[in-house]
Amino acid sequence: MPYVAKRWWLILGLFVVAVVAVGVTPMRQIGDQNQQVEAARLELEELTAANEALADRAAHLQTDAGVERLAREQFGLVRPGDRLYSVSTEGLTPPTPVLLEPEIPEAEPNIFTNVLDFFTGQDVIDEE
Repeated sequence: MPYVAKRWWLILGLFVVAVVAVGVTPMRQIGDQNQQVEAARLELEELTAANEALADRAAHLQTDAGVERLAREQFGLVRPGDRLYSVSTEGLTPPTPVLLEPEIPEAEPNIFTNVLDFFTGQDVIDEE
């Protein structure tokens, strides 16, 4: 009789593991898809802002002042009687950047963090 009870607990344990595995996989996929949707939404916002800026610039270039500014900046054109000054930046070096915060190395993952990352979906996020 004890052998039957052990087998029953083994079957129950396998059933619980199967239910958890079947439940975790869709949740990870849903989380991944939510992140993709959020990234696409942010990209759409950026592209919309860029389109608005380009539309404003195109409207400005339709005016005489916009055409004149473009001719002066891009082509070096001047009106009669104006003087053109040119400044050379050759030989100038940009300042070297200064690191304000020290770099902190990442901790090496162990088996517990790997299992926790699997169940929370963090390993999918880290791969991207």
